[in-house]
Amino acid sequence: MELKGISWLGTRTKNIEEMVKFCTEKLGLKPVILVPEMAVFVLPNGDVFEIMAPEIRQRQPELEGLECPKAEFLVDDVKTARADMEKLGVEFVGPVHTSEKHAWTNFRAPDGHLYGLTDDQPLPIKKK
Repeated sequence: MELKGISWLGTRTKNIEEMVKFCTEKLGLKPVILVPEMAVFVLPNGDVFEIMAPEIRQRQPELEGLECPKAEFLVDDVKTARADMEKLGVEFVGPVHTSEKHAWTNFRAPDGHLYGLTDDQPLPIKKK
């Protein structure tokens, strides 16, 4: 397994409207997805920053206790990387999630926080 970068950073907050405003007005980001419980921003290099409201937890129960930002490391294949890490004793939380364009999974590190693995850039960069 080889880590290729950090391609996704997500955070849960009760202040989602203020965070979206901060990201658009102070950081100059444009959302590619904007719904009441989630905002997704794609940076020019393809990295993704996602803001989630607390109620988003119904989709991924393992994120229910998320109290800090969560990063996902980019790998070639999530299932293979997870199997390699499990052999090394890494604790994974929840299943491998899949969508049309990528897969991701969550693991707990010694600092007690959740991190993840992902195998693709989840969203294309939208150019105007």
